[in-house]
Amino acid sequence: MNYHNYKLEDFLTDEDFKKWVIEPDADRNQFWQSWIASNPEKKNTVYQAIEIIRGIKFRSSEDFEDHVHFDDQLETTLEAILQADESTTEQKGNHRNRFFYVIPKIAASLLFIIASAAFFYYITISPEKAENVANINTTIKENPAGQRSTLRLPDGTVVNLNSSSSITYQDPFTDSTRNVELVGEAFFEVAHDPNKPFVVTSGTVQTVAIGTSFNVRAFQSEQDIRVSLATGKVKVKITGKASGRETLLEPGQQLAYDKVLETQEKKELDELFDLGWKDGIIVFEDADLNEFITTVERWYGVTFEVSGTQTSRWHIKGKFDNETLKEIMEGLSFTYNIQYEMEGKKVKIKL
Repeated sequence: MNYHNYKLEDFLTDEDFKKWVIEPDADRNQFWQSWIASNPEKKNTVYQAIEIIRGIKFRSSEDFEDHVHFDDQLETTLEAILQADESTTEQKGNHRNRFFYVIPKIAASLLFIIASAAFFYYITISPEKAENVANINTTIKENPAGQRSTLRLPDGTVVNLNSSSSITYQDPFTDSTRNVELVGEAFFEVAHDPNKPFVVTSGTVQTVAIGTSFNVRAFQSEQDIRVSLATGKVKVKITGKASGRETLLEPGQQLAYDKVLETQEKKELDELFDLGWKDGIIVFEDADLNEFITTVERWYGVTFEVSGTQTSRWHIKGKFDNETLKEIMEGLSFTYNIQYEMEGKKVKIKL
């Protein structure tokens, strides 16, 4: 099977791929892990497909029982993906631009499916719950690429929200918990309330705190979800297929959860590398060109166009403290002897 030419919709409809995601075994793990390592340009598409399939499967099997069927949800999501893809064929720009244009539509379609299923579940199973839901406002705060913001939640918690990130929460919070859903990255300074735990959900990872400060990094395009604790204590819980795993973190510790391998590692955090972003600091530690481009695109809200042959010589290291895009590109140009050109929101690199 030639998976190299697969698009997102192809992975979603491939039976072997779906079986690996839902019911992995040793042979499939070995094959797909090796294939991803050999095709790094496809890993973002693979991770997106994994999140969609796991998200639908988790909601279908654990939340909605017989009301929503996995195959029906996947088919509806696939139709939305194909429609979004067709709507962008006339867009100017390269394949990279099309990919990032389509992904938000896919995410929105998936969110709509899950939200619709949840609503159906509540009104058919519990009218009282449906009435409670109707009395709560759901607030979504979203930052596009190139924009970061600070906001205060209804309980007084302060959130530093990174670029290309969003949080969703109820206003007001419920009587028992303070729930926030995060896509991307955010640093939370949680208002102390021992009677209402503060819960941040990022895919299958839940971080529970009472009054503390911590960072959650959960970009859909990245293989790991990382929870980094600055002060206080948090409990990190893995839900879904790997449910039951809970880890307590102390200040200065980090939990990294691998979404593909479903493994986790507790280690010491690098405060500058893991938390510096909220102070305007970008840190690269042996980054290749793809990682550099992804980070800079997200940070400055630009897109890159690369020409020439990429080699393995890229090992970008350094700290950029509130520097302009031009300053970063000048440093890259000097170190790697490349040519670049900036045109509005587009950066052209000639290798």
